[in-house]
Amino acid sequence: MVIITETFELPLHWVVALVNDDTSYMGDREIARLDKFIKHQLTQYEIFNVVSYSEPYYSEWHDAREFGELAGEVAECEVQVATYKGD
Repeated sequence: MVIITETFELPLHWVVALVNDDTSYMGDREIARLDKFIKHQLTQYEIFNVVSYSEPYYSEWHDAREFGELAGEVAECEVQVATYKGD
């Protein structure tokens, strides 16, 4: 297994959910979009773990846009991802 760090620009409420493993403050549609994003990432990586993130800022374009998240507060996240060598 090869572990590397990738950078993703994600909505702040997703970052909080990923870091704290807590979606209790999110609505069903928000959770569904986050789940869809995670499932997509896990088709590419064996591990997807947010290890740090920046101060939030506003952005119209980010890595969650294709999953239905619109412009808003985002954070640049350092994410440990892992793949099996040879994949």
